[in-house]
Amino acid sequence: MADLPSSAQRATLLMTSARFITLATADTGGRPWASTVNYVLLRTAPLRLVWYSMRRAQHSRNIETGSEVTGSIFRTDLAAEQSPVGLDGLQLAGSARAIPEPEAAGVHAEYYRRNFPDETVRRQWMLPLAEFTDTGPRRFYELTVERLWLLDLARWLEDKVDARLEIENPQALLTPAP
Repeated sequence: MADLPSSAQRATLLMTSARFITLATADTGGRPWASTVNYVLLRTAPLRLVWYSMRRAQHSRNIETGSEVTGSIFRTDLAAEQSPVGLDGLQLAGSARAIPEPEAAGVHAEYYRRNFPDETVRRQWMLPLAEFTDTGPRRFYELTVERLWLLDLARWLEDKVDARLEIENPQALLTPAP
């Protein structure tokens, strides 16, 4: 069997090629809530994921009252050189916040540029900035990655134990990207 890609390669592949993350938040009473959102990765310090949601969505309200968030990214369509079992996944933890209005225009442009690289497709999907500011119904949110774990594929291949490996410095994954 070929060697596994490095942890950094695997984490980078997952975060740059998956389009959806399942976020876990909790309300002020501690009741959990999971939501799947379409994100883009910002590979500038600090390592962040950005998405938008309706302001009244449960996870958005939870973020407004508590910033701790966890998430899971998973792919089941990987080639053998990416994963000997055809799948891979990661879990992460960090803090989330609504993007303040003065930052919204820049995040709006970057989110749509990264999510829809083709300009024609981008124009079809891009919502007006006013949707994300003032009394608009949506907001951009960012999750700053503080901890990150990968599926321990080597362990799985050895003894079929479903375990995780922590990436000691997720910020080391920061590299320039197009």
